[in-house]
Amino acid sequence: MTQIRFYEAENELNSDFINQIILTKQNPFPRNPVTSKDNLPEFCLGRTEEIGIIKNAIEKVSNDPGNKSAWIPINGDGGTGKSTIALYVYNKIRNGHSGDLDVDHIESAYINIPADPRYLTISYIYKKIIENLGDSPETYPYFLGFKFVNKLCEIIFNIEELREEFEEIFKDAWSNISSCDNYTQFLIKVKKKAPKFTNELIEFVHEYDYLIQSKIQLNLKYIQKLIELISGNKKVRRNACEFILGRNIKDEVEARDMIESFVKTTNLLFERSCLMVIMDNLENLSLEEKTFREFFKFLQAFRNNINNCLLLTIGSTKFWEFFRKAISMSEWNMIEGFKYEELSLISVSEEDASRILMRHMSEFWEKYGSDIPPIGKDRNYPFSKPSFRYIYEINDRNLRDTLKICNRIIEKFKESNQILYYKNLETSIYNLRPQSVGTYLFENEINFLLKFLAKFADRNNLSRKIENGLIRAFNVIKDNQEIKYLSNVEHEPPIKLDSGKICKPDVYLTLFGQKSILNLRKAEIQVKASFPTNPVKLSHVRSSIDILKEGKIQYLHFITLSPLENKILEELKKFKSRVGRITPLASEEPAYLVLLLSEFSKIFFRKEILDYDTYIGILKKIGIEIPELFEEIKKIPILDLSKPEEKQPTPSQPKQIPLPVTPTTPLKKIYNPKELERHLIELFELKGLIKKKQDIIDEMLKIAGSVSVINNSISSLQKLNKIQYSRSKPQGWSLKN
Repeated sequence: MTQIRFYEAENELNSDFINQIILTKQNPFPRNPVTSKDNLPEFCLGRTEEIGIIKNAIEKVSNDPGNKSAWIPINGDGGTGKSTIALYVYNKIRNGHSGDLDVDHIESAYINIPADPRYLTISYIYKKIIENLGDSPETYPYFLGFKFVNKLCEIIFNIEELREEFEEIFKDAWSNISSCDNYTQFLIKVKKKAPKFTNELIEFVHEYDYLIQSKIQLNLKYIQKLIELISGNKKVRRNACEFILGRNIKDEVEARDMIESFVKTTNLLFERSCLMVIMDNLENLSLEEKTFREFFKFLQAFRNNINNCLLLTIGSTKFWEFFRKAISMSEWNMIEGFKYEELSLISVSEEDASRILMRHMSEFWEKYGSDIPPIGKDRNYPFSKPSFRYIYEINDRNLRDTLKICNRIIEKFKESNQILYYKNLETSIYNLRPQSVGTYLFENEINFLLKFLAKFADRNNLSRKIENGLIRAFNVIKDNQEIKYLSNVEHEPPIKLDSGKICKPDVYLTLFGQKSILNLRKAEIQVKASFPTNPVKLSHVRSSIDILKEGKIQYLHFITLSPLENKILEELKKFKSRVGRITPLASEEPAYLVLLLSEFSKIFFRKEILDYDTYIGILKKIGIEIPELFEEIKKIPILDLSKPEEKQPTPSQPKQIPLPVTPTTPLKKIYNPKELERHLIELFELKGLIKKKQDIIDEMLKIAGSVSVINNSISSLQKLNKIQYSRSKPQGWSLKN
């Protein structure tokens, strides 16, 4: 087995034991990480705002004096946690962990929508709701009947006109059964002590229906069926259960009456109640106009007929976009008032994703490594926080795919009986970087390379490393060019000036001329890797300007990390058509420059000398377009030293060499979350309260390089207690007091 080097000496001593746990115990990560009713999430990190919105909606619905329902559509791409959010709240409610909600009672139902739009009906949804409640599909109606009969007798007793007769008829029976704690006790006592109780109660309700219905507002048939659920006659009980389960519903009208009666019953039993219905996987439905018409009609029916209910519909971004296009503006306005809020999910931040992945590892070590778990910086072994962030990013920030990849990594360790420790970003890049992405750099890689640059103290040595990298690149290009542009590539060849002084250009290129291969052109790429705060001095590049002036080169291009001082720019004005880039590399360009260093070529591409296409790609990222640049250099005339360049005979509209292509990313974009935090705080100081995270993202994308950077900054500021999301009114994001 490969020798593993841990951060902590104690872990190194216990390495054999720790490795055996990884190789022999259950995988810390799920093979198929899809949440469902049978695979409920225990935690839901990074979605505080969205969970808060759902909880607020539950409270609003349960406390609404008008008994109105509400709808929250949840949409997003696969793996963004749409089902996880809803099922997390569902799981909390089912397990009685909803004490932070200002409600008396919550019922919740989860429905996985089939592929057939014919199931988008109130009758289907009603049956699924009842089946979802209670411990099993067959038991909930009995629980409902038990609670209802207790409440009914209490209500009748409190009707002054009925109290005396109620006591006279039911005194003995009620004294025996009113103390029951559950349905089973109730049923046993009814059969033994009051066998006629059910029939007598039904007769009593029918006789005084006008008084009783004024208090409970349920139709007599529904009341009778609820009472029959506690009948001593098994057949009567069973028929009543079938009725409540909706097995005999004939049409949508009857289904609406049933669900309305059910909601009224729960409202009767509990002062402030809410029914939460989750309709998941709408993307299972075909994307046809008929589907969206049925969905629209269903939403209308739900809005018009069902009270005190929160409806969560979950579907892909594509389904939601098609639905919006399929209905007219007037139709959308009909259901807009029903909508509480729309949750359009984007991927969780890298910080939150890494917390989720680390939690999987911590639970694994708590379960299997209680005797000798890895400690300290190795506690996430065989991963690390940087490796988790990187794996998440290279999988398009799709948490589901990331969990699958982590599962496969562990399985490969088991198959080979060998463990690799992804202890930092460098080892993760080397072992996990997808080679199919070519020269594209992920944000974690960019930050890694920029940190290297920032810490590199010997700037002369850095310049030389970059020069050597450029020499390797141009030699590979020379050896593999289809059209012969490059004749020779040299590093610091001695060039004698007219004054007798010898100068050595950094990267010296000889190109074949336009008219013949003997009509050569010379070019220099001057490299200066000074710290960004140290401008390049004229004395540093004097020799390069001199050989340009004397016509010993026809083209001069600067690769710098800091600006050229004004004296240099003044000197170069005379040779504008012969000078390439004069601005420093910016944004992510310096990161790509570092890829030319052999040690990073090995890390990122697993070889010291790269191929033609890779070098072409890297050079393009730092503003050197090949072969376009070579074509322009070939066209530059040999300098006539007898006249200043500006006075040379030129066409009426001379064609000048354009500066190399500037990077596609705007130079002012921020790719470092820490740099963005100050701007975020300024935004909150200006706005005060921001309702949605999406509003923050939309605003910050003006200066931030990506959504991921913004999410990471928000997570960091939350962790530092500088900003907060509040569920209290007014709800939203703000600076923490």
